[in-house]
Amino acid sequence: MTDLHTELEDVHHKYANLQRDWTSQQENIGHMQAGLFRVRNQVQQQSQFCASLGAVMGSLIWKASRVPAVVDILLSGVRKTAIDLYFWSCPDAGGDNMALLIVQTV
Repeated sequence: MTDLHTELEDVHHKYANLQRDWTSQQENIGHMQAGLFRVRNQVQQQSQFCASLGAVMGSLIWKASRVPAVVDILLSGVRKTAIDLYFWSCPDAGGDNMALLIVQTV
């Protein structure tokens, strides 16, 4: 009888430990879900901000493109960026191809 009583106490003790572990895990899951909600909300807000910023920038560029001098400035910036990108990505940046590219774009 004492063996059964000892075994029953062990089972109750294990059950209590499992309940405590389960409660702890549920709390952790709750914290993680709250964090996930915050991160999703933040990503949505950043996405909306970027979309509105893009719309504003597009509108400004559209309005500025009515002035020919502004178009020339914008295109020269794009051309310089393309040359810089090619220059830094090209393994032989000092070769004849780079000199030809620079001469043609200037």
